Amino acid sequence: MIFLQFKEVNRAHSILSDLTKRNIYDNYGSLGLYIAEQFGEENVNAYFLVTSGWCKVRFICSLYGRAFTFYVHEKSTWHSVSIFVWYG
Repeated sequence: MIFLQFKEVNRAHSILSDLTKRNIYDNYGSLGLYIAEQFGEENVNAYFLVTSGWCKVRFICSLYGRAFTFYVHEKSTWHSVSIFVWYG
């Protein structure tokens, strides 16, 4: 029992002391750390981008329709707005 608690504390310390792992945990949680272990730390952002709903819709739309992306400037920040048009 104590061994498992020590192991958990040791893992938490290794994550918090490594800036890259800490940023991944802050942005994506424990799932992000799991993805980093499986695919590498540099591929975590790409994984979550590809598996996002937005990317899936964009891919399907590229097969069956057309996507138009506009950039809107609001409150000193640029936002992308996508409009999907389905064919057939």
